[in-house]
Amino acid sequence: MSDWAENRLVHTTPMGDVIARVVMLSGSGPLDRDWTVGSFGMGKALAEALTERGCATVRFGKVTAEPNGDIRGDSLSVADEYLNDADRCLQALIHRHPRGGPLVVLGHSLGGFVLWKLARLRRFDGVILMGAPVVPPEFLVHQQLERLRVASPDAADDIERLQSAIAIQMANLAAVRNGHADAGPLPFGLSATYWSAMDSIRPLEEASSLAKPVLVMGGAEDHVVSTAWSVTPWEKITPRPEWLNIVRYAGLGHLMADQTDGSHGWAIAAEPVDDMVRWCRQLSALKASDHAKRTRP
Repeated sequence: MSDWAENRLVHTTPMGDVIARVVMLSGSGPLDRDWTVGSFGMGKALAEALTERGCATVRFGKVTAEPNGDIRGDSLSVADEYLNDADRCLQALIHRHPRGGPLVVLGHSLGGFVLWKLARLRRFDGVILMGAPVVPPEFLVHQQLERLRVASPDAADDIERLQSAIAIQMANLAAVRNGHADAGPLPFGLSATYWSAMDSIRPLEEASSLAKPVLVMGGAEDHVVSTAWSVTPWEKITPRPEWLNIVRYAGLGHLMADQTDGSHGWAIAAEPVDDMVRWCRQLSALKASDHAKRTRP
């Protein structure tokens, strides 16, 4: 496996044949190239696990993680945060591996929500969603803070003050949506344009319109984006379309990781990675079959 970086993009390439080319989008927050949360770099660990199994990957660190970046929250767009770099990743994969298996976009958490805004989404052959909500992040904030308050009684007062502040910001956002441009500070210091872009994303509708293979994955112990928001809405689609695959994982949380016995702390769980690679192989076979049908005399 080789691993190299350029301009906030990190590429990994397997030693043998490339069974799939994967663009990786991280979750919310100013995450670096490894998607580091605490001491665990989920993005790096996931990319390495996929590459060990034959996938080429590209991921990126967000512009908001740049220590000297000049993009502030009140001027940040969804294109700044995700879409521009995701497009660069797509071009890099095509350039490095022009014939290397199906093109797949993988989104974790918020990355799995905003990927439906990718203008070039139709160029991808499939979509992988890991703990990705089907609703804008504002709907999850109250649930997340309440869980945090209950789990951290010593910090309950601070969390309650934060809840009150965010409630005011949410009310300001509702006022903006009703035409009041100067309602006051918006959630997380982000702009009305940012939130408007989020409002326009409808994952279930986008997926049905695209009708390309989608793999939905959720951990039963995910307390950041519960399966009620990441998996259940997809399960309610009836009849189940052929392009939709859904997997729940008992015992796994938001980062799809297992705690290790050694000093490393956490490691990406093998089961979801194996499922992704198996799905990519099926996608490759489907793509080859479709190509054969189109070229048959």
